[in-house]
Amino acid sequence: MNNNKKEFSIYRYQYWMQKYGMTEIDAKNKVSLIQKQNANKSSKKVKSEYSHFKKEYWIIKKGYNESDAIKKVSELQSNLSKKSKKFKGKIRTDESKIKISNSMKAKIAQIGSGNWVRHFGEFNGNSKIEREFYSYIKENLNENVRANIPILNYVVDILHDKKIIEFYGDFWHANPKFYFGDEYIKSFNINKTAYEIWLNDNVRIDFLKKLGYDVLIIWENDWKKNKQECIEKIKKFYEIIN
Repeated sequence: MNNNKKEFSIYRYQYWMQKYGMTEIDAKNKVSLIQKQNANKSSKKVKSEYSHFKKEYWIIKKGYNESDAIKKVSELQSNLSKKSKKFKGKIRTDESKIKISNSMKAKIAQIGSGNWVRHFGEFNGNSKIEREFYSYIKENLNENVRANIPILNYVVDILHDKKIIEFYGDFWHANPKFYFGDEYIKSFNINKTAYEIWLNDNVRIDFLKKLGYDVLIIWENDWKKNKQECIEKIKKFYEIIN
């Protein structure tokens, strides 16, 4: 899709500015509204528990016990990996597994047992900017926060009491500032349109809110470009008075 076509997508704020003379703010709000409406229309159709890659599918739909359900999901994931171009034709030996383990240990040793490790537990592959974000909140705004906390089927980024902060990576969550609804986000473990990612995120957030949690979303790009503005949002979220 060329740039001219993208400019005339209803998911592009320039479309509303050029065709209807809206201001940039109004146009962005319009795009946000359309995305939310589309997500609401489809959210009822999305039932994550019926995914073949969720243990709940095999328990609820097929009558497996939990142990067998976990084994089944693991088997499916393994078969899927074998079909991937990245792993096709390769056999992971015990020796290669040890190398991977040693590589991870070396990575942890390189990062060191810094504040983020003490605060947030064992290294789990979070990016440098995520660790910076977590550590800043822990050290400067709310020492009681915890990170990577499971809530039923989900793991939330930062939790304190009934308040959740989600740190959205621009790529993994398809930041609307950089991606259009019909663009595909592709990596070794993801191949979805931006719209599908937004839909899944909306379903997740709605689910958490129904459980009684307040949720604040901070985008990676905003943290990089407007850190102080993000800090003020977090302070307001935690009701921190200077």
